Amino acid sequence: MASLATRKRIAWRVRLLRMAQDWPRAVLAMHAGVAPLVVTAVEAGEPVDLLLLDRIARALGVLLTDFYDDSDWAVVKILHREGDADPSGPLAFIESDPDGGGP
Repeated sequence: MASLATRKRIAWRVRLLRMAQDWPRAVLAMHAGVAPLVVTAVEAGEPVDLLLLDRIARALGVLLTDFYDDSDWAVVKILHREGDADPSGPLAFIESDPDGGGP
């Protein structure tokens, strides 16, 4: 089972990517083929099955391993892949991850 710090990092990254897509949780759940409560659980940092987390990663267009990379640069790489280069875009308000780091 992933540590609490890892689960928080995953929660933050899932939320960040979902918001970059401008998707509510229900839409992400639909694209991932999971129940909306699964997305809520992931974003709350609760433990979830890796297969479900992999479905969420794929729906967001990233690899499952991107969620587990502990470097701050992982978020930059993910967002670069998403193409959100607009500083006034939906991610402009996100300044740091829950552990105080961030891009």
